[in-house]
Amino acid sequence: MEDGEWVDELPLPLNPPRPRDWRWMGYKMAREALFFGLTFFFCIYTPYVQTNGPGLPTRSAPASVAFLPDARWVDDYYSGDVFAAFEEAQQHAHALVLFYAPWDVDSGRAVQVLEQVGHVLADHQDLYLAAVNCWVSHGECYKEFGAGRKTRGRSSSHTRMDQFPILVFYPSDKRGIQYNGPLTVQHITQFLLHAQNPLVRIDSWADLHQLQAQNGGQAVVGHFGDLSVAHVGRNYPRFLQAAYDLLEFDPFRTRYGGLGVVVSQATAYQLHLNPPHQPVKLFHWNGTASTFPNKTISNVNTLLKWIGEKANPLTAWTGTSGQKSLHLSSSLSLGSGHSLLAFIPRTMMNHFDPSLAVFQEAALRYYSCTQETREATQGLLRHIKYLKRTSNLELERTLLDCAQDPWFLKQTCNSLSKPPNPCVCASAMFRNRTAVSHKEGHPFMLKSRRSNQKPHGPMADEIVANLKVNQKRLKCALSAHVPNLCHILADVADPATLDAEFLDIGSDLDGLGCEDNKTLNFYTLDESTQSFLAQSLGVDLSQTKEPTLILVSPELESSFRMESNFNLETISDFVHQFHRRKDSLRRIQRSENPEESPEIAESERMQIIPRVNTNNFDRLVLNSSQNVALLYTSPSCGFCSSIAHIFHSVRALLTDVIGDDIVFYTVNAMNNDLSWSFTTLSVPSIMFVPVDNKSETRVFPSERNINVPNLLSFVIANLPAPSRMKVSVAFCDDHCLLKSHSQLQERLRNARDFNLFGDSGSPEELVQLKSYLQTEMERRAQGKSTVRSHTEL
Repeated sequence: MEDGEWVDELPLPLNPPRPRDWRWMGYKMAREALFFGLTFFFCIYTPYVQTNGPGLPTRSAPASVAFLPDARWVDDYYSGDVFAAFEEAQQHAHALVLFYAPWDVDSGRAVQVLEQVGHVLADHQDLYLAAVNCWVSHGECYKEFGAGRKTRGRSSSHTRMDQFPILVFYPSDKRGIQYNGPLTVQHITQFLLHAQNPLVRIDSWADLHQLQAQNGGQAVVGHFGDLSVAHVGRNYPRFLQAAYDLLEFDPFRTRYGGLGVVVSQATAYQLHLNPPHQPVKLFHWNGTASTFPNKTISNVNTLLKWIGEKANPLTAWTGTSGQKSLHLSSSLSLGSGHSLLAFIPRTMMNHFDPSLAVFQEAALRYYSCTQETREATQGLLRHIKYLKRTSNLELERTLLDCAQDPWFLKQTCNSLSKPPNPCVCASAMFRNRTAVSHKEGHPFMLKSRRSNQKPHGPMADEIVANLKVNQKRLKCALSAHVPNLCHILADVADPATLDAEFLDIGSDLDGLGCEDNKTLNFYTLDESTQSFLAQSLGVDLSQTKEPTLILVSPELESSFRMESNFNLETISDFVHQFHRRKDSLRRIQRSENPEESPEIAESERMQIIPRVNTNNFDRLVLNSSQNVALLYTSPSCGFCSSIAHIFHSVRALLTDVIGDDIVFYTVNAMNNDLSWSFTTLSVPSIMFVPVDNKSETRVFPSERNINVPNLLSFVIANLPAPSRMKVSVAFCDDHCLLKSHSQLQERLRNARDFNLFGDSGSPEELVQLKSYLQTEMERRAQGKSTVRSHTEL
């Protein structure tokens, strides 16, 4: 081929392949047919048979057994027949159903609590209690609501139960309301009281203020005309449904406030409620009110969204829910980022805790910035004081009224054999106070503020009207289970002195929240369920009988505790110190094992590295008479265990040489709050604290690997000169000692100011080093001679 010649076809290879053999072609076709046949069998036929045929032989699930075999008050549907439970629930006005899994620990505790609730509410024919096993694979609950539910053909709103236990309250002719609160008898009973009476009747401003005082300072009130007629319109049923739905998010009416209904046209006129144009209002703690923008409640979700946007409680209950959530973190970061947390026992609705009243009064004064706001909040403030001073008296009166019910005598008074018995306490206090009252000439019982009002007329809706007997028994059950009942009844205020408590004396807290940009958020937490949160802040609630007040500032990365008694004056002083004299507050410093001492047995000194904590850090580290090497660790740090081994190896090398000059400690950086200068941001970290000058404290460089040579070099480099001399001599052999001794003699003769270890030293230090080398050489020579004599013998 010549250059530039066009080639139309590619040249054929020199050795073309031979035609394929027929036998080879048949083998290839048979192999491909076998491959496609196996693919069809495993990918198509086998799944089809497993789905539509008898399937592969499998072992059947074990038969379900009763989860609560000794239950008297709860029907246990352990086979998972949820429709049988629903059919039985239709025979009652209300039902409380627990969906559980037998393997779940929380489900076991919830079933026990539900049985106790049934015992408290025994003989209640209108409330049905049931527990349904929603985990057994052949049960209807598992197929309809559990993991066995088939999503094909179902609507997206069909809920699947992925966690247990789930407690649902089913009111009459309404959808179920899920309970999302603590699993205790008192909390569930209070939830039932709210669920069976979702709306409160409002007949005056005093009723509104009482509803606000009992529910965080705010209330949602509606007026829908005459409810005794057959047709009440569409607004009232949707308002009632919203009251039920809010119980899922706020089971105790503390976040969004109480909900009430105004029946009287005159009361509606006083509250500026106009059904055609303004049917619903949200009354705030500061005297203002937000009006629902539409005259018609188009749907329930619109009303719920509006309440969620406008709600701003005076003192909101908060805390962790027991599940992964950012609710507490977002609450603490609101506003300026400073929050005041009051850990108070969460009492039931018929016993108003005086400590909560004190905290609410402090918040009300703190936020009342103008004279107009102070005047508008006088009614609410007076009612808070009223509940504070009369709550114990109301509790005693409730118990005495409950004692007239044979059911209460049978279920509570006669069944509580363990002292102190609430019935005995109430009757004894009543006899004592009755005698004193007649002697002094004033009545014992406090007159009701609504004694001169006309009797309430019946309301059309059965749920709003509620069953009076059931409501009374629920309140009786809650009253009998109030903690420290006899102590509370012994502290009932004298009614003759109550009016003096209502005088507004004023406080230094008035308007303090508006003076600077450090406005506090006021939160209340239930000390019975949130004690671990206080413990994580460094406060043990079991060591005190009074409510605990903690100021948390994520911005300052600090928390402060009020050490004095819980009252309005001490709260005022504490808040004033934060605003005016912040340096006078003492930061809470958590400490791990405060009673544990690092002093250990001599035989275990080399096996265990002592641990320090916040309480003994100053004594053992900052005020130590030795140099300190400190290792920061954390239980969540997996790499810290290997670093601890290196730390222990360096300690073993140096202890025999300079055991009196240095001490090694470890500290848990997660559970101990140290001073800011000794707080580390990462673990593992190693710090060297010299004995003489603490300002010369050094941290192991983060860019260097932590191993035995590097850590040993770091510690030796920071030791004082005498200690470094001991280490160097100890690691020097005989030839090294002899050579070093000769060099020192020569340098001393020449009067040269030079140190063997890299520092410029004085002649006195060189003479001291020469003497130490001479002593070490003589000691080693004496040791060798002793060994030689023993060998000859």
